[in-house]
Amino acid sequence: MAEEAPKAEEQKKEKKDIVKLLMIITQLITLLLVVGMFVYFKFFFTIPTVHTKNVLEEANVVKEATKPKQAVVKLEPFVVNLLDEGGRRFLKVTIDLVVESEEVSKEVQERLPEIRDLIIMCLSDKSFNEISDQTGKMRLRKELRLKLNNLLKKGRVNKVLFTEFVVQ
Repeated sequence: MAEEAPKAEEQKKEKKDIVKLLMIITQLITLLLVVGMFVYFKFFFTIPTVHTKNVLEEANVVKEATKPKQAVVKLEPFVVNLLDEGGRRFLKVTIDLVVESEEVSKEVQERLPEIRDLIIMCLSDKSFNEISDQTGKMRLRKELRLKLNNLLKKGRVNKVLFTEFVVQ
């Protein structure tokens, strides 16, 4: 019996050693897999960016082809008195309208008296302080675009461009 106790302890010790060895081997294998994946993704794996770029370019070409061509309508210059004391200041402005299509351009040409009246009324309702800085000019552009879009029936004005803007 005395011999069996040391044998049992030796077997338990051997089992513990085997379990420890298996754990160490498992950890080494895991470490090797992680390092291998890192090396693969860092040095060998590449995302096919050329293919993605080509797909995006093709999508843009299709988008451009289906989008109707914009048209620019050049309006004659406007000269209006500003809403200042005594009416001493006046504004001379030349406006170009970027519209959705040629059809909208034709509508603008057909309704030109109404459009000029709308623009003159809007411009003459402004004071020098309202339009003297860039923010004021941007606000004026937006206001004109919205009013013109409410007036038009066939399409929209995409942009209002000031090609000349003189306040005196």
